[in-house]
Amino acid sequence: MNGEVFELELADNSTAKELLLIVPDRFTMRDLHQNEKYYDLPQSLPIHEEQVNRIETGDVMLYGKNTFVIFYQSVTTDYSYTRIGHIRAAEKLADQLGNDEVVVERVD
Repeated sequence: MNGEVFELELADNSTAKELLLIVPDRFTMRDLHQNEKYYDLPQSLPIHEEQVNRIETGDVMLYGKNTFVIFYQSVTTDYSYTRIGHIRAAEKLADQLGNDEVVVERVD
């Protein structure tokens, strides 16, 4: 993300597996609420929504059926999400992502 490499540890569910099949190799995420970046995927993914109550820095979620979200700040929430995974070494995310758009490139 923006030239910095982060490792995503995927959840063991069909949402995470399908994400790998459809996410573009390069895409731009927009900022929302100064705590998350989001990207609307080109198609819907399977959902396993749960009300999470608290989201931690580095959590990667699916909102609805096709909105891919990376949280760079911890936050409490009443919204429901499907877990996709968690970014390791997430303490650097806020500094790296800031409040602007971020370019994400997939590295396998």
